[in-house]
Amino acid sequence: MACLSESRQLYNEMLATLQAQYEQDGTFPTKYDLNKQFAGRGSEHVPASTIQMLSDRLSKALKRFLAGRSLGVPDVGFPRFKKPNRWHSIQLRQHKTDFQLAPGGKHLVIPKKLGGAVKIKLHRPLEGTPKTAHLVHRADGHWYALLVCETEPHTEHTPRVCEHPAIGIDVGLKSFLTDSEGRTVDNPHYYRKSQKTLRRQQRTIDRRKKGSKRRRKAARSTAQTHLKIKRQRQDFHYKVAKPYAERYQVIAVEKLNIEGMVKNHHLAKMLSVW
Repeated sequence: MACLSESRQLYNEMLATLQAQYEQDGTFPTKYDLNKQFAGRGSEHVPASTIQMLSDRLSKALKRFLAGRSLGVPDVGFPRFKKPNRWHSIQLRQHKTDFQLAPGGKHLVIPKKLGGAVKIKLHRPLEGTPKTAHLVHRADGHWYALLVCETEPHTEHTPRVCEHPAIGIDVGLKSFLTDSEGRTVDNPHYYRKSQKTLRRQQRTIDRRKKGSKRRRKAARSTAQTHLKIKRQRQDFHYKVAKPYAERYQVIAVEKLNIEGMVKNHHLAKMLSVW
């Protein structure tokens, strides 16, 4: 947790440095400039590679903002200073130097500043070569290690000789989807089923005094409910998509402007499941 807090502070300092340089001469520092300026600022809890990942993260956020502004996208905002409730991950960038899966797959070796090694539950074998790792603290209070691996592209057969048929899918409000073969999938409405619980939890937060431990405890409970809804949706999406991906060569889906449609307050909750 100390690394999480200090890495957030370093990110905010980098953002302040970026803003100061722009106000001074109208230019933005590159990630290499930030790496040079913040080298050695990792203290006893933040690894050096994590500082490089922080500058890379800020540079990507800035590029997204500049690209969106050049295209006239109104919803792309300038990178913001991060509060504790908006900062949940630690990034490690070098395999075997910053992180490594121990033999047997029961421990993840990480820098000594982060504890040296942590016990993990490996839910499936790694495929390919690990490249980066993200240590994420979820609302349920557990830490998760997300390992990004590079794999060789592979396919059972080339598209030219594929005998799988094509199918069209139409998403809707009453049913989650209807395909061109007449099959429909019902919308599970996970959020609506949890609305009563969320209302009660939100009222509890409002009754608590700001800054108190009881308010933070109530906020954690609400965050856990939102996390459960998110996981329910993800699980539902994966289970619906898998049969289509395995049985069909081409899947045609209607192109919809979801961002514009969710601005309709009467439909936003129904559309958010997509």
